[in-house]
Amino acid sequence: MEEIHPDRELHAKFFADLATYEMPFGKYAGRKIHRLPLEYLIWFRERGGFPKGRLGELMAQVCAIRSEGAGHLFDHI
Repeated sequence: MEEIHPDRELHAKFFADLATYEMPFGKYAGRKIHRLPLEYLIWFRERGGFPKGRLGELMAQVCAIRSEGAGHLFDHI
């Protein structure tokens, strides 16, 4: 039986969460986290940080990935 690497499980959880998490407030309420405009994510980062909890973790990760030009990773979610 194939052993699943812990990083692989984390990546699977990350993408599963991205498929379901929506922005719960503000101008983009109801929009999937991976579909938020990069400028909006950067605005959060520069003005004191992302919200606490899983929402903020996902926003920070999406911001970092998209800032590095790898936003195409979210194309098929």
